[in-house]
Amino acid sequence: MFGVAIFAELAARDFFGDGVRSGISLAVTALIVAYAVMLRTPRGGALLGRPTRVRRSEISPRFARVAQMTIVAVVLLGLVGAPFLPDHLFPYAGTVAGAVLGATLILFGRSLQRGLNSLAMRGDRKDGMNGLAHGSR
Repeated sequence: MFGVAIFAELAARDFFGDGVRSGISLAVTALIVAYAVMLRTPRGGALLGRPTRVRRSEISPRFARVAQMTIVAVVLLGLVGAPFLPDHLFPYAGTVAGAVLGATLILFGRSLQRGLNSLAMRGDRKDGMNGLAHGSR
């Protein structure tokens, strides 16, 4: 679902011009908020078919620090580097970027989530997710 939303947001400017950018951004933002709210409820999580997640108490502090620093670095790089990028790298650059990011989420989203969950867990990791996870199935 989010793969399609990211593709639509990035490709809309190429096909419909700059006028649709704010409308598409609002729609994607509303989708993200609805998704986050649905994940907080058992029925919403079951409706979305989301797998279990690691309990907050079981997240490794080291993993949390690395993840936070990575997010801060990407945001700072974007803020500093954005003024130096040209407006259009090549024709339909947004469509290409949207297709690559969207396809990555569609094809590898579940395995990326499972990989991040296993990295985030504390302990010896010998028993898999037994006892450490909760949520919808």
